[in-house]
Amino acid sequence: MDNTKLLIGVLAVVAVYLNLELIARYPRKGKESYLPDMFGPCKRQTIINFNSKNTSSLNVDALMSKWNAEPQSRVLALTRPEQSYLTIGIACIKWKGGEKALLRTLSSIIEETPIHHQLEVVVIIVLLDADRNYNSALADSVLRKFSFQVSIGFLHLYEPASRSTTNTNVQAIKALAHYANNISTYYMHLDDDVECAPSFYHQIRHFLSSKGLRVMSSWSLVEFSEMPMVGKLVKSTDLRKLAAYLELFSTESDPDDRTLALFRHTMLQGKSVMMKPTLFQRFDSASVLKDRFFVGNSVAMQGDDPDGLVLTNMQHIGQNGPEFAYRGGQNMFWAKAVSADDWLTIVFEDDVIIDRILIETGFSEGHADNPEGDGYVLGRAQVELSPKVLRMDAGNNKITCANYKTIGEFQKGKFDISGLSNKLHGRKTKCLTVRVLESQTDSVMFQKMSVFLRKSDIK
Repeated sequence: MDNTKLLIGVLAVVAVYLNLELIARYPRKGKESYLPDMFGPCKRQTIINFNSKNTSSLNVDALMSKWNAEPQSRVLALTRPEQSYLTIGIACIKWKGGEKALLRTLSSIIEETPIHHQLEVVVIIVLLDADRNYNSALADSVLRKFSFQVSIGFLHLYEPASRSTTNTNVQAIKALAHYANNISTYYMHLDDDVECAPSFYHQIRHFLSSKGLRVMSSWSLVEFSEMPMVGKLVKSTDLRKLAAYLELFSTESDPDDRTLALFRHTMLQGKSVMMKPTLFQRFDSASVLKDRFFVGNSVAMQGDDPDGLVLTNMQHIGQNGPEFAYRGGQNMFWAKAVSADDWLTIVFEDDVIIDRILIETGFSEGHADNPEGDGYVLGRAQVELSPKVLRMDAGNNKITCANYKTIGEFQKGKFDISGLSNKLHGRKTKCLTVRVLESQTDSVMFQKMSVFLRKSDIK
């Protein structure tokens, strides 16, 4: 009986996946894109585009006059000739304090995205309120406050012809499935009342290029916040599939974690991938929808984590291999019982001057499987730094480094030391080694290894 249920479940998942494939490949007619009738008619949007070479100022009144003259769908945007890296979609409807919250959110995004990175990002504000006058007033406020960002194509204003204040995030993604599926390589969804972690865009790029994520055979959804529909990132090629899925399976409320988990499984991504600490948090301190793992809540800041190769003689459990020990995202290296003198070494691609090293093992405190935070931790072990590689055979996990210097021992499964660039007088490092000092029968989870460089060496 159980096998029959399992088979039915597998067949159901495959059927849904095939249906999504058909939806995503629905034929196009001419220059307009169409989705099935569940989305309603897809009308061509009128884009109020401008290609002025003078980006220092915009004629806001003239642009808003054109905007207000459009009878149906309205878009105000500078379209770029080449594909950007990341599109961020934000759904907006009328609510008390909504305009102030949106402007604050946009300010946070802009402040944490340097100008050279703004040329790689597109933020689309999707105006979904039924009151067109409210949408126009909000567009006017954004255009006047952030005219430069609009003029370089960083900010787009988009009012779909079909709008609803029910399931606003679903409505926004449905609309953007038409408008934004080719603007950037990746699409991420945000809310209109969130703050961003410092250098959030740099951290997203860093995470997406991490070896731990690259070695996954397939991923469809990466999460940069635990809050529902905030910081959820997909490949733009999967945006239409996500829109179709949300339309099919969402109820009257916005999608929750279970809905997104089903989408992941439908797309053949088994486990969730969430970057921790996370990068987005609600401004409202009284909100019950807070992100527990937001970087602002944690001393475990994201490291600079220069490129490097991980080698070890420790045996791993299941799919949790040593490649996840460093720059592995949410994934972890799970080592079997370790013995004295076992080691794990990061061989950096370039010589680096390290200022801080943070290594965390075991489940974090408060984890459902380990509320006390003392499971799967590394016992007695020390960290050593070496400036030189003598011999290396990466294929056989063999490495010999010279002139090691011990810089400290683990305390309760954690290693955190700062000020190394001064303590070691600017000594360069090629090898960073964790060496076990005492055998233990418990397995070890290497949850996080972060390397912070001397500030003057950060590129």
